Amino acid sequence: MMGRTHLLAGAAVGALVFPANPLLGMVAAGVAALLPDIDSPGSTMGRKVWPVAATLRGTVGHRTLTHTVWFCGLVAVLGAFVGSRLHLAVMMMALAGFLGSASHLVLDGLTVSGVQPFLPAAWHPRGIFRTGRLGEYGVMLAFLILDVYLAAHSAPLAHFFRRLGLV
Repeated sequence: MMGRTHLLAGAAVGALVFPANPLLGMVAAGVAALLPDIDSPGSTMGRKVWPVAATLRGTVGHRTLTHTVWFCGLVAVLGAFVGSRLHLAVMMMALAGFLGSASHLVLDGLTVSGVQPFLPAAWHPRGIFRTGRLGEYGVMLAFLILDVYLAAHSAPLAHFFRRLGLV
């Protein structure tokens, strides 16, 4: 699936993980949802750290090491570290990191290419969606609607969007 779909899915997860501050959750889990594609130089995250992305693509390939639950655990540790440095709820940041990146694996598991979330185990779930096709846009639209709903029905998010004049 494409980066926008991952971001929107991660944001929805984040809003649910951080009920006291859903905007923070949406940002944290949304960024975490982009991290598994750090192995692809053309991805949103890969373009930000191109040398890392090119190295990963050339050594381990796409949808391998960074598309595992082990990588999601690493993202959780990164989330906890960022949370501790910014004086945020460490466990919530770790959970947002894990679940945001795991949402990426779930979405990519719904594509015809699939993922191997427990490498080196051979289990390789695959789905019916093709990246960039109509089905993916339907999934993306569903997450966009869910994100807007979560934003509109959350007191902190509603206040934020009211101040911007968007709600």
